[in-house]
Amino acid sequence: MSGDYLLNRDGVWHYNRRVPLSLAGLDKRRFALQSTKIRVADDPRGVKARRVADRINVETEAFWRALLGGQAQERYDAARAPARGFGFDYLEAEDVARDPPSASRTPLIRSC
Repeated sequence: MSGDYLLNRDGVWHYNRRVPLSLAGLDKRRFALQSTKIRVADDPRGVKARRVADRINVETEAFWRALLGGQAQERYDAARAPARGFGFDYLEAEDVARDPPSASRTPLIRSC
């Protein structure tokens, strides 16, 4: 149950799940941590947050299954395709760190 993976972090409910040891070589994170974007003050018992955490848990487990099946890169590429259709492309973090975006580069938002 994803309710077991809820964590109150700075007044906001977060999904927090340890990456299984069997996946440690494929998923370098120690914990899968993602905000539900629901404030604890608005949902003190975590009812809404639990529903959001359920969805995050399904997505996380699908990602882990894809890693085990060697399909993670295919899913990543499929997620990038719509952005490319709008003229955007993703940069790796190392590329951005090495060569930060500047005004001389193509703007992030393309005018129509």
